[in-house]
Amino acid sequence: MIFSQRISKIPKLNIKISNTTIQETETTKFLGLHITNDLKWDIHCKQISKQLGKLTPLFYKLRKYVKTRKLINIFKTIFFPIYNYGIEIYGNGPKKNLEMLQKYQNRILKIILRKNITTNTNFIHLETKILRITDNYKLRTMLIAHKIMNNSEHLPYYYKNFPNTNDESHKYNTRAANNLQITANTYNHKNRIIDAATILWNNENNTFKALNHRSQFKATLQNNYLNTYQ
Repeated sequence: MIFSQRISKIPKLNIKISNTTIQETETTKFLGLHITNDLKWDIHCKQISKQLGKLTPLFYKLRKYVKTRKLINIFKTIFFPIYNYGIEIYGNGPKKNLEMLQKYQNRILKIILRKNITTNTNFIHLETKILRITDNYKLRTMLIAHKIMNNSEHLPYYYKNFPNTNDESHKYNTRAANNLQITANTYNHKNRIIDAATILWNNENNTFKALNHRSQFKATLQNNYLNTYQ
């Protein structure tokens, strides 16, 4: 597989090992992620959607016998690992991918709450205290930024290239002192985790960014996202 965002410019290669031609492929599964040669995540998100779709009938049956609160816990146990895995990567792709997953999430939460399909989406997320897929992506990416800012020594070397804060470059106590430095490349490469995290971090409230403990930061940010549904 040859990776490029411009498929038309990929050269055709004829690679042989022991007189055996290596077949080129457009997609492969690696560490649980379906990766395509155009570095998009359409196929991966379709695979997640299939998993969610297959499990949907389960909740139709369970709601006859299980209370709502327990159904929500079952949902978190089954579905969170499915769409949380790698969301920091695939969540920064085309919006249509997360919108596709959101439809499945909405459908299942309405089943759990025993609501019809016309029920307001904001209501079901407030009632279950479960974030929309897009906000969940933001939360997970912000947690990366928070760890880099507060506990970077335990992260892989890749994250050592994370931008400095403004107060590390000058000694002026400005409102943006805790913001990360942004260059033109930040926006040109905002599909990278580091650059996406930088942009999200800088756009967040300084009060939240001042929280050093990961659990407190996560809970506060999650509640802030939930409050936007009201």
